[in-house]
Amino acid sequence: MPFKWNNPGCPCCDCPCACYKFDGDAEDSASSLDLTSTAPSYSTGYLDEASKHTGTQFHEHDDNACFNLSGGINVWFWLKSDYNAPYDWGPPVSEGEVLVQPEGIVTKGSWENLGSDQRDFDGEWGIFWDETTPNTKLNGNIWFAVGNGAGGLFDADVVAQAPYEKEWEFYFFWASIKDKKIYSMKWSEYDDTIAAVPSLNEQEADLTGTQTLYSDEKLFIGNNKETGGDEFAKLGEQTYDSEPRPWLIDNVGFCKDIGTQAEMEERAENLWNDAVGRACNHAGFGRGGCCG
Repeated sequence: MPFKWNNPGCPCCDCPCACYKFDGDAEDSASSLDLTSTAPSYSTGYLDEASKHTGTQFHEHDDNACFNLSGGINVWFWLKSDYNAPYDWGPPVSEGEVLVQPEGIVTKGSWENLGSDQRDFDGEWGIFWDETTPNTKLNGNIWFAVGNGAGGLFDADVVAQAPYEKEWEFYFFWASIKDKKIYSMKWSEYDDTIAAVPSLNEQEADLTGTQTLYSDEKLFIGNNKETGGDEFAKLGEQTYDSEPRPWLIDNVGFCKDIGTQAEMEERAENLWNDAVGRACNHAGFGRGGCCG
């Protein structure tokens, strides 16, 4: 059987292992890891439609090798904070003195706010939105957290990116167990400098401690399950002055093929595609075949 370039069914590589276009459903366009959705909502996305999150919607899948940290993990997506900046912090606590929790974007673990800028991470890895000091155009921080088992402040190694208001942005995260590093990259419609020189907005950090390479944690998109409890911090759940803070997320992809830093940067640039974007199943870095 002949195989063609960019054919998502060809066996010449193992990336992506799952990809979700969110074009009106939560089906996996790269494999068979379809998500189970709660209160799904879809709206205009960057590439066709997107999953809309206003604090009630989320998607999930049982533990699968595609989502495990073992060997490393690569996650990318388009994201839009569909509200005006600044986030403006508050409220610091909600009724019953329950601390406001980081909202889960794509997670395989939970990150709990303990107060006084301390966070307790439990699981493998996760990508979260959390509030920050108010800024004219920025809406909090997007954190990529990988657990280190240290039992101290954060309990994870993290890199962060700041989202702009009402702008579609492309986020690209990866963890390399071999290199003991985590990375984040972002391209923004708002900041031409970042688009022209993406390395200006690339962050990296060392992996320290002991990582949990496998666990039975579920994968969530749009949710953050607090450690040891039944409370969730869903994407878009927080409000300010009774105004909702909705988010849109589009084309979430996962890859277990982790290359060098230069190769991963090339993959990211390929997916960004000069702000045009490439839909699910395009994840190569010059290796030819279906990953080309």
